Amino acid sequence: MPEIINRKKVPSKLSMLRERERRFVVALVVGNLCQTDAARVAGYADNGRGSIRVCAHNLVRRAHICDAIDELAWEQFRHQYIPVHKRVLSSNHLAQVEKTKLKARKERAAYKALQELGIEI
Repeated sequence: MPEIINRKKVPSKLSMLRERERRFVVALVVGNLCQTDAARVAGYADNGRGSIRVCAHNLVRRAHICDAIDELAWEQFRHQYIPVHKRVLSSNHLAQVEKTKLKARKERAAYKALQELGIEI
């Protein structure tokens, strides 16, 4: 029988990064900064000749950092967008139910008017 994995014991991709890499990912995703500014905030060196841009470019090309960015971005999306989306869906559903009820009433009224005229459907 396979062993059940406890999700709390599985380390997140963000926790597996070094400190500066973690700060870079958080600044990029949560702070909504560009790559260069996120690298600057994370503490990477800037010599004033564009090295910070190269450093930021290299950071976002590393697989483990990309995985952490994806994980954190999904968490942000899940907590911000999905509850709003559910509310929109539920309000759209209610509007659709009301439209269906109105359509049914109109159909019944039309059917009744046709019956009064002696027209069978």
